[in-house]
Amino acid sequence: MTTGTVRSRRPAPSAAHGGFGRLVHAEWTKFRTVRGWMLAMIVAIGAIAAFVFVATSVSRSCGTPASSASGTGT
Repeated sequence: MTTGTVRSRRPAPSAAHGGFGRLVHAEWTKFRTVRGWMLAMIVAIGAIAAFVFVATSVSRSCGTPASSASGTGT
């Protein structure tokens, strides 16, 4: 009984076949297909927007000090 060589169905990866663009595409595909990650990103964007809204409304409510607002301060 002789054994033949087993050939791989996939060709060996070459330098031109791989690369950064293919890596980004693969990661983007993985990101889109996992439902939990998309939900987490939406929640994170909402949390950042809420933080910015609260931070700007707090800074507006502080206003300027009374002495400089009346014009009688030094």
